[in-house]
Amino acid sequence: MGAAMGPGDWSAEYDAENWELEPFISTVGPKITSLDFRHVNKTMFTAFTNNTDVFASYHNLEHLKIDITEGVWDWNGNGSPAMGATPGFTFPYLGFPSVRRFELIVCDQTLTGSAHGPLDLVDRKLLTSLTIDVRHSLDWMTFEKIKLFEALTPLDFPVLSFLEIKDNAKNAARHYWESADKSRLHSREGRVYHGLVPSFLDAIDIGALPNLATLWVDERVLLPRGISVQDLLATLPPSPSPPSSSFPPSSPLSPSEPINILNWARSLRATLAQLDSLRVGFGAINHIDAEVILDLCDPQKLVHFGFEWRWSEYLTDDPIAHGLLVQLSRFPRLTDVHILFPRPETHLSGLPDPNIDAQTLEDVASIFECNGSISRVGIGNSLVWERHPSEPSGILLVSDGSIAANPAVPRFYHAGYVAKHRKEDLWQNAIPRRPDRGAEIEQLRSLLQRIVT
Repeated sequence: MGAAMGPGDWSAEYDAENWELEPFISTVGPKITSLDFRHVNKTMFTAFTNNTDVFASYHNLEHLKIDITEGVWDWNGNGSPAMGATPGFTFPYLGFPSVRRFELIVCDQTLTGSAHGPLDLVDRKLLTSLTIDVRHSLDWMTFEKIKLFEALTPLDFPVLSFLEIKDNAKNAARHYWESADKSRLHSREGRVYHGLVPSFLDAIDIGALPNLATLWVDERVLLPRGISVQDLLATLPPSPSPPSSSFPPSSPLSPSEPINILNWARSLRATLAQLDSLRVGFGAINHIDAEVILDLCDPQKLVHFGFEWRWSEYLTDDPIAHGLLVQLSRFPRLTDVHILFPRPETHLSGLPDPNIDAQTLEDVASIFECNGSISRVGIGNSLVWERHPSEPSGILLVSDGSIAANPAVPRFYHAGYVAKHRKEDLWQNAIPRRPDRGAEIEQLRSLLQRIVT
């Protein structure tokens, strides 16, 4: 039965939640500066493509956010129907002439082809900011090979200054110390982004992406599989040298893609030295890893440093590692420090929400004490303290993480995860699927219609 369905038929179940475009696009639309298209299914996307001539008049629109994860767009009948579009789906230019900041929420299946895909929706040469938020197409598996950056060239992004990749890996194991039950939990690393480092970021070393100052990655995306931070970066020569041999074929990205470890490391060295804001996509790190990473950053530039801490390498009652604090103290311009995930078992089902344990408070205080330039510290998504000398402790909790992402705190802290105290939320750093609101929206439409008539 599924094979006989037309393109978008599996997505049409969400049509009741679509609002009519016509009254909006030709009146209010051309005046706005920011536009957020939420939960776009195939039906709504087709409506967009039928109005590109109108969108061409949106000269004031500089920020576009679009979520193209709703429903099954173009399933061919083979295997399980996956949310979003297949990698063969054609995404046309939508016509917006002035978009500078583009936020894309997209299913992983959509990006498994070596193609521009949904990056064709905008004029890439105008972009100063690009966020790619990758969601799961299927609940029970991950499409691990993301090939978008194989097709993209840095020359298409001459003014890009901000790049963010939110990978949303399912990994509940990091919420626990070692236990017998931990083996039953998801412990997935980030997806493999082919071409991101050895092709796209590699061009920084020869002068491309000259404006890139912010790189935010929340999962283990910037490292090759099977290679640690220290293996990759610690042996990097202090100055450029001729390329070395490739990494052994036993640890390739794919059987046909051996890794040149030295070139990969060079690419990251050039990238990190250029940044003033870094959320480092190396997976969980310890204090030695932090030293290796921060040695490649410019102390006169770096103001934001975010990372996943490898709590499992330390004892449960250990304070935050002194070696990390020593490294953070070296950066005179550092204002914001963000640990993406809290201490294991400090946020578990059944505990009060919010629950902030005493050891976490000591960790936060230690980070503030190590460097007087640090003004904010965050742990998890939107759990943030600020320096307040008038407070007895010298610091003040300004966001408890119960609202995530909290618009009241800087966007830098809108990453990572603090488990809400419901079992179904504990196991992942992924966004849960939203509830079906079609019936409620139809009722709201009817109410509004009665009001205006």
